[in-house]
Amino acid sequence: MVKRIAVYGDYETSNVVRLKQAVWIRRMDGVVQRYWKYTDVKIVIQGRGRYEFYGKGRDLAEAVRLAPVYA
Repeated sequence: MVKRIAVYGDYETSNVVRLKQAVWIRRMDGVVQRYWKYTDVKIVIQGRGRYEFYGKGRDLAEAVRLAPVYA
């Protein structure tokens, strides 16, 4: 029998954001020129909300025990 439990609290999630970065490169003729380069940056977002667990009773107890708690 599948059971369900909801836990309210803090959580963390990571997201990849694409940003532009200025890079200075010296050309062959000696001129220093600025180029724009895209870089991927991983950011961690802390939020507050509800997340749900589905499964057997023993699995739910293990999931709640391992659920992260952030102060």
